[in-house]
Amino acid sequence: MEVYRATSNIAMTSQSTTGKQTLDPKQLGQRIRTIREAQGMSQEQLASQISRDQRAVSLYENGQRRIFAHDIPVIAKALDVPISFLYFDGPEEDELDVQLLLEFHRLDDETRTLALQMMRLFSRAFTSRLEE
Repeated sequence: MEVYRATSNIAMTSQSTTGKQTLDPKQLGQRIRTIREAQGMSQEQLASQISRDQRAVSLYENGQRRIFAHDIPVIAKALDVPISFLYFDGPEEDELDVQLLLEFHRLDDETRTLALQMMRLFSRAFTSRLEE
């Protein structure tokens, strides 16, 4: 999870020569690798799910091959995460944060709502208990 923590606060875009912002393939690849490894998935398994070979996945993860925009949703689906999980920076996470978020994203919308309500109750209960 060190790679994810190291990349979580790095901007994912850079200026291209045309002035447009582009996604940094190395950082995107690092995120893909971190998520894949957290899922316990091999490069071969991911490759099979996205109709690529293992070498392509390795090149993606090392930032040596650009990922086409139309492949991003396919990769996110194979990793069972929302597309935004691959793109956007968030607060610095540790391994437990990443695991919790990955499990949360496996739930349907109704169950997520219930899980969030339960988490808020737990948080309030433990916070108030610690303050006593």
